[in-house]
Amino acid sequence: MFETARYEARRRLRGTAGLVAILSVYVGFMTGLYRAINIEAYGEIINAVPASLREALGIVDLSVVEGWLAAEVYYFFWIWVLGIYFGYTAAGLITDDIEHDRLDLLLSFPFSRSRLLLEKFSVLFVPILALNSVVPIVVYSVVSVIGASVDPIRLLMIHLLSIPFLLACAAIGIGLSVLVDRPTIAQRLAMAVVSGLFLFQSLVATTDFAWVGAISPKYYFDPAPILLEGTYDLGAVGVLLVATGVLLLASQWQFKRRDIG
Repeated sequence: MFETARYEARRRLRGTAGLVAILSVYVGFMTGLYRAINIEAYGEIINAVPASLREALGIVDLSVVEGWLAAEVYYFFWIWVLGIYFGYTAAGLITDDIEHDRLDLLLSFPFSRSRLLLEKFSVLFVPILALNSVVPIVVYSVVSVIGASVDPIRLLMIHLLSIPFLLACAAIGIGLSVLVDRPTIAQRLAMAVVSGLFLFQSLVATTDFAWVGAISPKYYFDPAPILLEGTYDLGAVGVLLVATGVLLLASQWQFKRRDIG
């Protein structure tokens, strides 16, 4: 069992190692930058921008390293960049096999389309778990080196709670992967949908219509309270997991009825 998942996971090991290395360098640099810039001057510039932009950037309190990490590392990179990345990657899981005529071969094996889709999706756990295992160690180490401190439990929690968020972004991508024939189109759509949802939620967050932003995964994952206050919403985690499950079930249904030509 899970032959496809194991094969795909092995194929992605090198790419995952490269991704982890690149992100570790970036995160380490951004964390170390906290001591290298004038936080007060930077904060004055940020306070001059509109509230909606500060919301989009996740800026709450730059005077402490936790606020800096929340804004410069987790809001920008974990939410925006990685959210879009996993949506983009998932959008190519099925369409890439269709374009390169591999899907007919895979479907000739004695397992269902539903199982194939789940095994394809499960491969994304490799980079997700790798990133969330290595990067917190990098962050904690660099914070210690620059003479600051961060609660290790809060740091671990932010990475643990980011997993359902990233899975939800990936579920959007795989949904598009079973709707579109060409991987380039599916991946561009995934980037547009995921980034569009994030931007939409950021724009309405400071208005009377903030509740409308609940359609975005970003609505359910907020790094700032976790790092600054040690508070987190397990209900939001549940919503992300349910949304991921619903999107996967819908993707399976569409994949089973789709004509692969």
